[in-house]
Amino acid sequence: MIFKRTIEDEILYAPNNFNLRKDINREYLLKLISLIGDEDPKKNPFNLSWGQKRRLNLSSIFVYNPEIILLDEPFIGQDQKTIDSIIETLFIENKRGKTIIISSHDYHLLLKYTNRVIELDKSGKLQFYNKSYDFFQKHQNLGPIKLLNEIEKRIHQIGYSGK
Repeated sequence: MIFKRTIEDEILYAPNNFNLRKDINREYLLKLISLIGDEDPKKNPFNLSWGQKRRLNLSSIFVYNPEIILLDEPFIGQDQKTIDSIIETLFIENKRGKTIIISSHDYHLLLKYTNRVIELDKSGKLQFYNKSYDFFQKHQNLGPIKLLNEIEKRIHQIGYSGK
């Protein structure tokens, strides 16, 4: 949700409400604004693209310095350059002592950028994965693998030999 009429005011919404405004470093605020894109801090956030609004939401969280940052699908609608920028910001926040928890269906991104992947299966049981073994071979419910398996099955059904 967006509440304010400028990007800067939107990012400062929570710090102003929690009396934390004096603790916000201007340089850090500008870094958070740059996460949104090359935009004027006075721009109306309602005129941002969908992806920029998502990044504005992240900046609005980062600014008030929470100890735990819980993100639900933060990479939806983002290009690789923006994902890299978000990951860089999350890395910095983690190095500042923050716990970062990301809920996502994108196993590729999770395995590339996180230290630990925990899956909640259909029965409600938690499964822990580490990067020391082939996650994708052991985890057959992933969309791309299911699709590839289905394509291979259909190729064999029609008897295509590839020649």
